Amino acid sequence: MLPELHRLSGSDSPLLAVYPNFGLSTKMAEVLQPYNAGVFNTLPDLPTAEESFVSKGGPDLVDKVLKPMIERYQLESKLGVGLLHRHFELEDSEKLVEFNNISLPWTSNGDDHSGGKILPSAWAVKDGGLTPYEFYYSPLGRDTHFNFDTAEPFVRQFIQAIGESNFEQTLSLRLFPGEGFSGALEITEGRANINLLPDQVCVAPALSCSSLITDTILGFRRWMER
Repeated sequence: MLPELHRLSGSDSPLLAVYPNFGLSTKMAEVLQPYNAGVFNTLPDLPTAEESFVSKGGPDLVDKVLKPMIERYQLESKLGVGLLHRHFELEDSEKLVEFNNISLPWTSNGDDHSGGKILPSAWAVKDGGLTPYEFYYSPLGRDTHFNFDTAEPFVRQFIQAIGESNFEQTLSLRLFPGEGFSGALEITEGRANINLLPDQVCVAPALSCSSLITDTILGFRRWMER
């Protein structure tokens, strides 16, 4: 059951009243945990994740708790919420890395790769911290790690909300793609995840493209709608 959702009604919701034990005693370095392929391999498959999200009241948690929380800290252009799931397993030396809307397993022992950087794009809430489980490639290393030190109060409140609502195996924290993003449909071919944009998906002339996209990605949209 979600904690006191009836008390949340907008971006000025009294979230601290919902989570009175919220605190800031632990250093952020302890909250951000190292990557472990085993965490990725424990994620549920998509049908299981979607069923869990709906049956446990995920839409209400997103709309009434997490979305207002992100807006409260003015992070809606930087962070979003995703559905935890996997389509295949990774070896211990592999990371799932996205580049140009295609995610593939890459072998890497660190951030540096081919003159660029492999950076986290999604984090699972685990044991009171954030563990990266998906990544993206930044050619020439022009991007940098998201600075969680600037969002410490939000991070701690997000972790507590996910934990107390029992969504640690269901919802994740993700980087938001930025202005203009309107959704994506994820398909899998072998060990490749391919994200199709809305104008690449409408295949049935008799259907409204917007309706088709909405129905298809409703349960597993990777980014929280702004």
